[in-house]
Amino acid sequence: MFAVLWQLTALGIASIDAVGIAAMPLLLHEKNGAAKACAFLAGSFLTLLVLGVLFTTGLGHFFARWTTTHPHIESIMQLLSGLGLLATAGYIAWRARTGSDSDPPSAVLRKRVMLGTRRTFIFGVGLTALQSVIDFVFLIAMVNASTKGLALWQLAICVSGYAVGALIVQIAILAVYWVAPTRRRESVVMAIMDWVTPREVPIAIIISLLVGIAFTLSGLSPFVGGPDFSLA
Repeated sequence: MFAVLWQLTALGIASIDAVGIAAMPLLLHEKNGAAKACAFLAGSFLTLLVLGVLFTTGLGHFFARWTTTHPHIESIMQLLSGLGLLATAGYIAWRARTGSDSDPPSAVLRKRVMLGTRRTFIFGVGLTALQSVIDFVFLIAMVNASTKGLALWQLAICVSGYAVGALIVQIAILAVYWVAPTRRRESVVMAIMDWVTPREVPIAIIISLLVGIAFTLSGLSPFVGGPDFSLA
């Protein structure tokens, strides 16, 4: 189980997204910001946990049986996921270069984070659910977890590891906020916003490129006589 836990945690870190990172300093800057940030994180974590467990115990079993009868299916999935992430990186870069992406994630989010704590929790649930169903890394991670024959409680722990990995940057931002002296928390939040805002798009491009290249090479390897890097 511990090997699966580390694998899913690593894949979770690979799936961090610029939108979730941009949301944290904006939430902390609001009135009752700490409570809103915690609600957003709680909604995101619970959504990843519930969707992950449902997937690994449901649809994931279908994929697990499919990979048994079709040995190269996992490599094909990794290859397609890698190409999809590379295409996503190219699309984001193109929009940034041509000026089509006039509003960065923080500008769009700023219109939506002025919510109460309960609605911020719901916002975290909705945003994470939407991202998860189209997240190649999430799908690959859950398919692999479903092939390990783990008990439900073991799957829940492993999926929790994925959720923590995926939210590690947001957790770190909240931790820095709490550690900072009360009188300096506002300046800490502003410093984080000043650092994150101009880097949102480059972060999204770099993450998509790195994970896309890794998945593409991993998927191609068995077809060109290289080692099999599948997680199974």
